[in-house]
Amino acid sequence: MRKIKFRLWDKKLHVMWQPIELQKLLGYILFQNCPNAVAYLEMKDHFGEMVWLQYIGQSDQYGTEVFEGDIATGNFPGSEGTAWIVEYLGGAFQFLNMHDSSEGYSWIDKEGPLTVIGNIYDNPDPLEAK
Repeated sequence: MRKIKFRLWDKKLHVMWQPIELQKLLGYILFQNCPNAVAYLEMKDHFGEMVWLQYIGQSDQYGTEVFEGDIATGNFPGSEGTAWIVEYLGGAFQFLNMHDSSEGYSWIDKEGPLTVIGNIYDNPDPLEAK
């Protein structure tokens, strides 16, 4: 069975929350079985300020789990050195060219190693930062 995980970008606090498996998250929410119930009660109204980012079920060449909103480099045909943004479009996870969103590939089209270099929330253009 595929792990269904999410991580959350907190628009209010500007922090990325650590990934959590859906089964554990539902246990917290449905049964208020949170390790810290006071924190849960304070946070429950805050969920509207979160961007939900799903795990795509794959990791990069270094074992980093890949989520929606991640920025990665990799060797897609004819585009070495290009940065790609992971998005969920048309019922599948897609890698879209960061500077030309009309060019994109599905994970299945992926050839060669992939490396996550950031995400669009913490560092919107990691290639320029270098």
